[in-house]
Amino acid sequence: MNLELMPLINRVARAQLRRGGATFRNLVAHGHDVHFIDQPGSGSGPTVALLHGLGSSAFAFAQVIPGIAKHARRVIAVDLPGTGFSPVPPKPLGIEACVRMLAALYERELAGQGAVLVGNSLGGAMAAELAGRFPHLVRALMLIAPAGGKVAPERFQQLVQGFELKNWKDGRALMRRLYGSPPMLVPELLAQDMFVNMNRPHVRELLVGERPSDFLEPEILHSLKMPVLLLWARGEKVLPYEGIEYFRAELPKHARIEEVAGWGHIPHLEHPRQMVERVGQFLRELPAS
Repeated sequence: MNLELMPLINRVARAQLRRGGATFRNLVAHGHDVHFIDQPGSGSGPTVALLHGLGSSAFAFAQVIPGIAKHARRVIAVDLPGTGFSPVPPKPLGIEACVRMLAALYERELAGQGAVLVGNSLGGAMAAELAGRFPHLVRALMLIAPAGGKVAPERFQQLVQGFELKNWKDGRALMRRLYGSPPMLVPELLAQDMFVNMNRPHVRELLVGERPSDFLEPEILHSLKMPVLLLWARGEKVLPYEGIEYFRAELPKHARIEEVAGWGHIPHLEHPRQMVERVGQFLRELPAS
């Protein structure tokens, strides 16, 4: 199994989004050339900024971007350096560098108006870190199966080992864990892509370079003043359950935490319609700015 399908899937998704009015742009943010999807919206809600997880890309959100755009004035989704259509950086970036890059891009693109950050997995951890360090850029925060919750060292090692893939069979196993109920053939078809992506240097830096000290600090979570909604799948098979317990303990009292039945780690791929409805509901519930 040596056929990679994800580049083709991304090109098809790009063509479909373009037909729906999306544009695709590259700019330099904090010294890094990055690509992002820019979808004009027809809704009254604030701009929504989508952040993808480890080894993924902005095009993982292709099924939900048009629907979210009906609730928001604009939707943007960034390919982290080396993913999607963003060039591979000369030197792999760690989490802190990615957060600085995202902050520079939002500073430039949002024109002083905070966005609603919607982050999944590692993108959720980055969204929370960014919201704590650059609160003027964030109108509200929606975390979907976020990484970043502190766990015991042995659980942390198990988490890291779950992403260390030695062959396409390991890629298939990880694909199956990402879904609550894996679609027929998808894990097999994308197993090679998963194996290749998880072993790219820029992805390895985010994974191997991560240490327990890189988890979200309580001070960051305590500082969040904006509306916060955290959604955790009852069928979560990637992150340890202790992660949600950490968020329960450290997020401010106004944050809402919900466990969703039927979801897995990537609801934007597994349950796109429900994901769009949940984002739309969150936008409607925001207080007037």
